[in-house]
Amino acid sequence: MRIATGGICGFGELIAALQCALLLYSARLDFVGDNRMRGTWMSFRYKLIGGEILLGTMITLPSPEMVEIMIDVGFDWLFIDCEHGAFDASTAQSLLQAAGNRCPGVIRVPNSEDIWIKKALDIGASGIIVPQVNSAAQARAVVSSCKYPPAGSRGVGIGRAHGYGARFNEYVADANN
Repeated sequence: MRIATGGICGFGELIAALQCALLLYSARLDFVGDNRMRGTWMSFRYKLIGGEILLGTMITLPSPEMVEIMIDVGFDWLFIDCEHGAFDASTAQSLLQAAGNRCPGVIRVPNSEDIWIKKALDIGASGIIVPQVNSAAQARAVVSSCKYPPAGSRGVGIGRAHGYGARFNEYVADANN
């Protein structure tokens, strides 16, 4: 599995991208919206699994316009940085909404606390990157936060990822696979 990021990429960013890919593969976090959004997400997932080189860029400014420009430039995915970027979950959601069904957005959450993981998934992130995961136990806890019971500890909330409840059953049925 190979992932390329635009701009300068340090070792920590490479590790974060690899963590993202592992979480996307192991937790199979679904990006659910209309069928076009599902198609965009599933295509992204299969390209990752297939080892295709995907070009992404980091978004650290709270600007939906910047997201639109980066998509028009031709990036395959967006790395929305909520760890170092100056925005909260609501702003991250506006960035995902700007991307719409044209480009998957992966959110790097600020830490491994499950509240941020759940918010990132509920607002419709195609996947998450969790910084400072330094042990197998921490990785298991992160994956548990991504999955619904009985496979995990994720709670249920009405959010963008499942159309504010309109596609809830479909979303929950597929979220843990």
